[in-house]
Amino acid sequence: MSGDNGAAKRYRRTRKGLAAVIYHSQKYAGKKKVIKTVDYTREEFMRWLFVQENFESLYLSWVESDYQKALKPSADRILNNHSYTLSNLELMTWEQNESKARADMRSGDLICIMNPQKGVQQYTENDILVGTFISMNEANRSTGVMQSSISMCCHNKRNIAGGFKWKLI
Repeated sequence: MSGDNGAAKRYRRTRKGLAAVIYHSQKYAGKKKVIKTVDYTREEFMRWLFVQENFESLYLSWVESDYQKALKPSADRILNNHSYTLSNLELMTWEQNESKARADMRSGDLICIMNPQKGVQQYTENDILVGTFISMNEANRSTGVMQSSISMCCHNKRNIAGGFKWKLI
């Protein structure tokens, strides 16, 4: 964070400071997702975190990397459609968590309220439904039709993209 004094930065890099940062991030992230609940206190989270089998090795790898963001320890929900509970958490690196989140969004397993995916349907020119996708990006990956072209069809700025009609679900 820019403008931080050295003492705050050093604290966030301690085990206890890192735990506080992760806990705060969970509470904030819960506001952006359909599942909002964090059902434990910061102290309960710290106790859980410090007894995790891989915490110390993840923490030391992060320190040894000179605090590279990708290696920062992170706690993620195992089941996206369940609340933040200690029994529904797993510890991993920030990079693993980010990669898992991207994959879960692509598959529709993770829904973000702040930027929800818009499902689309693919039709022939004769209005026969040939495909349903959780997002325009998934339709692009599956069909090769550019996402921007699909979007233009969905918003009535063009009639056809990739030889198909497209409609928002």
